[in-house]
Amino acid sequence: MIQSLHSLTLSVPDLDVGKNFYTCMGLKARLEDEAYVFRCEGRDQDQLRLIKGLQKEIAWMTWATHQKGYAQILKNVVGYKD
Repeated sequence: MIQSLHSLTLSVPDLDVGKNFYTCMGLKARLEDEAYVFRCEGRDQDQLRLIKGLQKEIAWMTWATHQKGYAQILKNVVGYKD
């Protein structure tokens, strides 16, 4: 099963407004490929990405699990059998 949320990508109409919001909350931002990428202080993993879009919405999420958890997800979602 899922162990943790790995990262979140949000679509926003104004990247600079989004950048200001998340940096005010303490996240560290950098510009990468026309998107802002954020990390928590002291972490070496990207936590949040903002991309340009027509409206505010979740664009995608990534999750983390281990091999046994992934096998269980496959069974639950698509009826996969070893």
